[in-house]
Amino acid sequence: MEKIDFIAGNEKRFLDFFSKINDKDKIALISHTDCDGIVSVKVTSSCFSYKLIKFVNYEEINFDLVK
Repeated sequence: MEKIDFIAGNEKRFLDFFSKINDKDKIALISHTDCDGIVSVKVTSSCFSYKLIKFVNYEEINFDLVK
């Protein structure tokens, strides 16, 4: 498995990442449970097919979750 890094996001990084997704990729959306987290996943999930949506609290976001 590739090394996983948490990166602070911005629109350019998201669009760069999003443009590389293809039909063979498996997608999981993971977000936190406040208003902007829920809305972000809702908007993002309307753009492509995904296998899983998971909402977590901030303390649950770690490398084990990403793996």
